[in-house]
Amino acid sequence: NKPSVNVDQGPHTTVTCDLATFYRKTSQVELSGNVNVLSRDFELQAEKVRYNYSSERGRISPAPREQVRFVYFKKSTQPDGKPVRVRLESQRITGVADEILVDRSALKSVLQGNVHLIDHSDNSQFKSDRAELLFDQNEEIETIIASGNFSMTQPQRLSRADRAVFEYETEKVTLIGNAY
Repeated sequence: NKPSVNVDQGPHTTVTCDLATFYRKTSQVELSGNVNVLSRDFELQAEKVRYNYSSERGRISPAPREQVRFVYFKKSTQPDGKPVRVRLESQRITGVADEILVDRSALKSVLQGNVHLIDHSDNSQFKSDRAELLFDQNEEIETIIASGNFSMTQPQRLSRADRAVFEYETEKVTLIGNAY
């Protein structure tokens, strides 16, 4: 029954956790115990977050026998090809992974181990060992590269491959290697 630590990073991000430690000399922050991050760009639930503000890199880990839970938003376009400016429920991608590696300076995150994603725009779901998420400048997912035991279910369809590349601006999915 420890009190929660709240860290407000401006008008769009709230972080709650049981314990937060900031190492000024190394710009390293460690958040542990029921970590919840709520942002306009993403949400996540984890047991431990280690993040370096200087390099903008971090590792997000779950409690034992659990997974990191997350919500991201994908890049979405209107029928005329213009980007959607408002975050819609249909742009949500939710899921779980054993671990998330974040590299904000490179605009990417890597989901590792038992990755399961749900794309709410078409109710598709995919599972893989690893998924690399590439973001645009607005922190929306532009591309996902999934690999290792990839399988995807959609209404009335099942797909499998060694690798899959999702390009959200063009709404294109490419299956690579042993595609089915």
